[in-house]
Formats: sequence, structure tokens, C-alpha cells
Amino acid sequence: MQLKQNDINRMEIKRSRILCWIPTSPTSLAGRAKSVKDTWGKRCDMLLFFSSKADSSFPAIGLNVGEGKSRLVNKTRASLRYIYQHHMHDADWFLKADDDTYVIMENLRYFLSKLNPSDPHYIGRMFTSYGGYNSGGAGYVFSRETLRIFKKALDEGGCPRGGGEDIFVGKCLRSQGVKPVSTRDSSGRETFFQFRTAPQLIPGRPPYEFLLNYSFPLPYKNGPDCCSDYPNTFHKVNPETMYLLEYLIYRVKVKT
Repeated sequence: MQLKQNDINRMEIKRSRILCWIPTSPTSLAGRAKSVKDTWGKRCDMLLFFSSKADSSFPAIGLNVGEGKSRLVNKTRASLRYIYQHHMHDADWFLKADDDTYVIMENLRYFLSKLNPSDPHYIGRMFTSYGGYNSGGAGYVFSRETLRIFKKALDEGGCPRGGGEDIFVGKCLRSQGVKPVSTRDSSGRETFFQFRTAPQLIPGRPPYEFLLNYSFPLPYKNGPDCCSDYPNTFHKVNPETMYLLEYLIYRVKVKT
């Protein structure tokens, strides 16, 4: 899993500004949120944490919303309104990642370098149910134009109600003609991961029923060919594994 610097150099990555925003909670700041801040979050051009309570020492931005899964839609709406109002022109791309999501920023930058942030892009792990949406856990990316469209839809009441946070975002953007697309690589392997990749890497292991049902008719793969050589995100990563991934990707070297 070692990301070789020569490989990165050969990619000729276009330097786009990425704002990373992380929904979290007061009880998660010292654990999950801190592990993001200490590891991959350092590679964002701007890193914002949103919570129900402001914390100037972390720092975390306080929103007038409650905590809990049922309130994630409200937290997302408030977060994106805040970003639009204060940072619309400070970045080209806006990455939403949970506080248990690990992102390989170099790979994400390369993926986005082929796209124009002035076009309406909505990037992530596409699920085909509910008309199509990107997994919130795997992380999704708005281009600057998509952020503008989303804010306009919120202001005009164009976002359908119902569903979880990521389903809501997908419905809202679809109502404006913005749809998710497959982000698999040229070999059909996943690059954004809703769950840990370890079970998928084991040949013959029973597949995640959730992924089977929500990805149909896209094929599901188990074994080494499940996953891209250049993954972008991993979800369901605890703080200890955050630091382990940081070590394995950026520090481990192999003697040759």
C-alpha cells in the first residue's frame, strides 16, 4: 500500500485547492476528530470541523443543530451554508468526510485534476438506489459549481425531504440535474470505500449484502481485484487505524 513519491510525481497533479469539512461532535473531538487532524487532514488546503458546540481550542465550528444520526441532514445543510458564506472562493473542491474516514489526499487530487471545478461535479462512492447518490461515509466531493447549485436549491426549497443525510444530498442535487457517476478505475475497481476494504480483499468471502443491493447492476468483486491501486477514501476507520494507515502509506519503506 506504499504510495511511492515517484509515482506521485509522474501523475503531474494539477494543484487544486481542496477544502475538507468534517461533521463531528463534542464527545468525538479528542478521539476520532483529533486522529483526522493529526493524519490525513494535514494535507487539506483548508480543514474545518463542524459540531453542535463551538470549541475554539480545537478548533471546531459550532452550529445551531443537535447531535445524532437523525439530525445529520440539518448538520449538513448548516455546514454547507456556512462554507458557501465564508469559503466559497477559498477552494476549488469541497470534500465531506466523516470523522472515521481516512483520505489519501494525493490520490484524490490526481482524480480531481482531470475535472473542471467550474462544472457541476458530485464525486464519491455511487449507490444506485434512491435514484443515485454518493455514500456519506465514503466521503463525497462537490465542485465549486455544485456547491453553488446546492445552496441555490436550499434557498429555493428545491430539495426533496426524506432519507438519510447522503440520500438527501443526492436527491437535492438530482432535482437540479446533478447526478453521481461511477468513480471506479479503468479496471472496474473501487476507489471510494463505504466499509473497510479488508473483508473485500479476501477471495471467496461472502460479500456485503448492503453493497450488493445498493450497487446493482454494477458488478461486485471480492479478492485482490476488488480495490484500486490508487484508492481515495476508507470509511469505518477507528483512531488507532488512522495512525496505522498514516505509517503504512507514508513511512514504511521496502528494501530492494
